Amino acid sequence: MKIVVEDSAYQWFCQEYGVQPNEFVRFYVRYGGSSPVNTSYSLAISMEPPKEIGIQTVVEGVTFYIETDDLWYLKEHNLRVTVDLNGELAYKYE
Repeated sequence: MKIVVEDSAYQWFCQEYGVQPNEFVRFYVRYGGSSPVNTSYSLAISMEPPKEIGIQTVVEGVTFYIETDDLWYLKEHNLRVTVDLNGELAYKYE
């Protein structure tokens, strides 16, 4: 499993969250919504330092990660973070 943050998504985080090098973006599981890999659950975002990183990628000095406790959500899929045609953040499971 891995996280891929496309350039468009990185730019989205810069504009919407003002991310800077040496900061952390956490993807975590929340109850509600749905996804192609899990019904009743979806991903949410927070800006916080990690406790126990399960997987991560670093883009322009910004660490994007999922905690070990949330890896079950991906069910062995890779997570691709992108921006859809409406300019909204989107997730693809590969």
